Amino acid sequence: SIQIVNSGLSTSIVDLFVYTSNVVSPVISIRVAKNSSKQIYLDTLAPGENSVAIHAITRSGRVTTYIHDERVRGLQPLGADFVSQGIDPAKRIVIPAISNLGLKSRKSKQLLRILVPGKVSANIQAKLLSSDGTFTPLGLDNINADSGKVTDLTFKPVINSRNFALVLTSDQPIVAAVKSSGVLNGVEEFAWSNPVAELKNLII
Repeated sequence: SIQIVNSGLSTSIVDLFVYTSNVVSPVISIRVAKNSSKQIYLDTLAPGENSVAIHAITRSGRVTTYIHDERVRGLQPLGADFVSQGIDPAKRIVIPAISNLGLKSRKSKQLLRILVPGKVSANIQAKLLSSDGTFTPLGLDNINADSGKVTDLTFKPVINSRNFALVLTSDQPIVAAVKSSGVLNGVEEFAWSNPVAELKNLII
């Protein structure tokens, strides 16, 4: 579900553009009363879709938006996480502190989700940075992502490091995130890692 919190003293209007692996939806306008919040389930915005990315634009007022991702299979919980907003589309994306805690489990895996919001498809190169070294993970050496659609790629880096970073370089502006999943202390869990703005012109 996407949570929209209006902490202001007037009604806010938020436009949602929902991207999937097939299409982008027409604009969906949401009104949120002053000093209140709204919860909107993603299956009502994109029925039957597994891969979703949302562009939220605040037209008026002051709001905070985030996604709560909670998954179950029958009565079995499969984990939950809060997904914060990512950075603006860019040709260089840095996703730090990706969890690799599930490395002891054969079920552990990483999922890279990419969206090319423009009208031109993107060619993307990926580089993994960890205490074990810097290299391109198998399956991420030459990524072709269609424009206006969500692309999901799974990979499993062979490293001993408990955390790593991923740097994506593209010929078109993109947004991206990584979902890490596995078994932790006998329980299935997952966590989303979002890109951050790079440190530039840093003087130490």
